[in-house]
Amino acid sequence: MAAPLVSGAAALTRQFYVDHHRLRFVSAALVKATLINGADDLYPGQFGFGEVLEIPSKRPNIHEGWGRVNLENTLVSPLGGGDKFKNRAIRFFDETVGLSTKQEKKYQARVIDSTQPLKVTLVYTDYPGAESARKALVNDLDLTVAAPNQTAVYFPNGLRTNDRLNNVEGIDIASPKAGDYVITVRGHHVPNGKNGAQPYAVVVTGGIE
Repeated sequence: MAAPLVSGAAALTRQFYVDHHRLRFVSAALVKATLINGADDLYPGQFGFGEVLEIPSKRPNIHEGWGRVNLENTLVSPLGGGDKFKNRAIRFFDETVGLSTKQEKKYQARVIDSTQPLKVTLVYTDYPGAESARKALVNDLDLTVAAPNQTAVYFPNGLRTNDRLNNVEGIDIASPKAGDYVITVRGHHVPNGKNGAQPYAVVVTGGIE
C-alpha cells in the first residue's frame, strides 16, 4: 500500500501549495522535497536500541530511504496543529530558473524554538544520464547549512563533505541552537542544465520564522 499512500500524499501536497500559498505552478521537485522533508526517520527500527539495530544509522539509508511519509510533520504550520507544533513553520523555494556551474544562492532561516528539529531538503530533477555511465548524476548541486556565527557547517545525507552522487540532499539538525542559519545551494557542475542552469526546490521546516 506504499504506492497509493505516497501518490495520495503527493496530490495533497500539491493542493496545499495551490490552496494555501496560491502557487500557480508547483514543480515535481517541490512536491518531492516536501514529502522527504516531513518523512519520519525510523531509526533505530521497531526493536529499539538493542544489541543489534534493525536500522543502524539515521536517514537516509538503504533500509528506509528517507523514512515513512508523514504530511503532518511538514504541512502542519498553515493548517494548525495545537501545542505539539506551536512554533513549527515551513519555508519553501521553487527555483524554476536554477543555477549554473559555480553560481550559488543563499537563504536564511531564523530558529526561535530549539525544541523543534531543523530540516532542510534540496531536490532537483536531474538531466538523464547515459545507461553506460559509471555515475548516474549529471548536474551536481550542493547543499550546506551554516550555524549561527559560522560555528558549524552541516553537509547533506550524513556526510562530512559534499554529496557527489544524489539529486536529493537533506540536512537534519535535531536540536538547533537559536539564531540565524544560512542555507547555501551551489552549482558545482551543471553541464546539461535547462538554458544552462539546473532548476531545484528547497524546503525548510522547524521552529523558524
